[in-house]
Amino acid sequence: MTENSSVDVLVNSITAIRSVIDNQAHLPADWLTWFQSPRVILTGVGKSFDVARLGSSVLQSVGLATQAIHATELLHGGFGVFYPGSSSTLVFISHSGRTREVIDVKAHINNLRKHGRVIRTVAITAALSDNLLAAQAQHVLHYTCDVDGSTHGTIPTVSTTAQLAWLDQALGASGTDPVTAVADPGRSLSRTMRTSPWVTARGT
Repeated sequence: MTENSSVDVLVNSITAIRSVIDNQAHLPADWLTWFQSPRVILTGVGKSFDVARLGSSVLQSVGLATQAIHATELLHGGFGVFYPGSSSTLVFISHSGRTREVIDVKAHINNLRKHGRVIRTVAITAALSDNLLAAQAQHVLHYTCDVDGSTHGTIPTVSTTAQLAWLDQALGASGTDPVTAVADPGRSLSRTMRTSPWVTARGT
């Protein structure tokens, strides 16, 4: 394996995320409640939106009301999902935190709040000094990523895996009701959840 290969970089990035989670370093005590809204919307552009779609699909299978909406779609009529009096969490997924569409969505969220929308914003993004999204979102989950991509730097494997790691930890541990595993009866995940001690303790 070559020095500083993508595998080495990926391991270092995930290890850093695990350290933050294990030690609760730089994380408020209530960080998991950021995702406990009646509706969680995930958005992004490019490969980051692919992460949003995958995360949403997996989380729907265990009963969380999640939806992935491309940042461009939000800017062209998609903001209707945030209706007056509703409470939602909008999760931005962006490596650079500078993607124009993502920043434009964040700017419009401020206008929606003035008209009765209750929207919490969370950013899953790289720890970069010029990260605009990190500076503007209410809450930020950082990951380190000095070098992204494969050994030749062409495929963003490190950033997308780090993004998925944060999604898995945050949404998967933020109050999912295991009884809704019936939404996915064909998979072993449902059987595991129905027979887990955690489910039994809740009287399900």
